[in-house]
Amino acid sequence: DAQHITQRICGVCPVPHGMAAVAALDKAYKVTAPPNARIMRNLVLGANFIQSHILHFYHLAALDFINGPDMPPWQPSWQADKRFDASTTAALVNNYVKALEMTRKAHDMGALVGGRMPHPPTYIPGGFTTTPRPERISKFRVYLEEITSFIQGVYLKDVNALAKTYG
Repeated sequence: DAQHITQRICGVCPVPHGMAAVAALDKAYKVTAPPNARIMRNLVLGANFIQSHILHFYHLAALDFINGPDMPPWQPSWQADKRFDASTTAALVNNYVKALEMTRKAHDMGALVGGRMPHPPTYIPGGFTTTPRPERISKFRVYLEEITSFIQGVYLKDVNALAKTYG
């Protein structure tokens, strides 16, 4: 049960905690997950990695650097070093909303493989409790292509703009 218990320690990164626990259990039991199980674990972890990075940048960090519209969730605003001009701020606010959709899709990717997100129940010592299904792999690929397009066309530009402005 360690992989299930450790996922509940942190509300931000349950998947890495669970994966670390199941890796420790694999070593303790001297078992190696079969190749398909390793791939399935990596797909869940990768989906969580993508979701976590988009969430962190747009929904946890970027709001510290821009003055958003005079409405929730951008209120209350405090005085801080916010150097972005109005057009860059408007773009980031628009991308904030799109990022909500991308984090949901990344979550859905992980759930397609891991059963649910957060706290996927499918990785266990020595393996994984489900097998790949063609329709889920296809849906995962559709999400991944869309999210990759967002990352390359929007996310990286916004991260670079922030870095350039404050770097």
